[in-house]
Amino acid sequence: MKKLTLLLTLLFTTPTYATENDFVDLGIDLEIPISINGYFLTDRAVTKEYVITDAELTSQKLEQIIKVSNKNIPVAEVTAIAENVLKVSKCFDIDPWFLMSLIHKESSFDREAESPTKAAGLTQFTRIGLEEVNDQLGIRGPQHAKDSVTQYLNNQIYGCVNNGWTQLWDRVKHRDAKSPLFYSQIKEVLKDDVEAAVTYGAILLKVYLAYADSRNIRNNTNLDDYEIYYQALMLYNGEAGNAKVQYAKNIFKFVMKHYPTKLNYSKIRL
Repeated sequence: MKKLTLLLTLLFTTPTYATENDFVDLGIDLEIPISINGYFLTDRAVTKEYVITDAELTSQKLEQIIKVSNKNIPVAEVTAIAENVLKVSKCFDIDPWFLMSLIHKESSFDREAESPTKAAGLTQFTRIGLEEVNDQLGIRGPQHAKDSVTQYLNNQIYGCVNNGWTQLWDRVKHRDAKSPLFYSQIKEVLKDDVEAAVTYGAILLKVYLAYADSRNIRNNTNLDDYEIYYQALMLYNGEAGNAKVQYAKNIFKFVMKHYPTKLNYSKIRL
């Protein structure tokens, strides 16, 4: 029921970004449908590089950020999180500074984090987010995600992230993807496995980046790369009203706090 309500809201309302940011209406582009069938994305948008910062995020810098942000994270986990953020960002051509900041916002780098709404892990996955990533990775076949996109994402996983990767739906005992137990078991996997949590978060962020970028091109709105990230982050948050706007702003602010030079955010006013 929760998912159906969200889908009806998306299909029959036109959320608008805060006017102070001068963003265009996100709306719903029916040529790139959001439905129970998932996002059907173009190859160009999914394979595009979305690295928009110039300064390198080193493992030493990232570990320092994690330690300062959450002193309760064990040293071994700090290292594992830093290594996977950098590795997975590179594999999926997304910006490590923004993936790092997203994880900070979602879980404060606590791999066992669980929200009151049962979102779980470093990248705080809900059932809706799990369904989307699983679809893009091919759990329900080409009726729910473009086959070439599924192939690309899996190639990046097996060829770059981990050649011994096992799909998350094959790591759980309960295999009925219509059952809440299936998703609760996958969430436990995400809480236990740093690599899996970061990989799923990166894929979902890439899906939203590709969606926002495709809308930008189709609507000829001329948004810059930072604005594409801003839109994608609001989609990642998924909350109604101003909550998603503040969420995206907070992620930008955390990047700005730790980035070595000033970033030009164009129209984005933080």
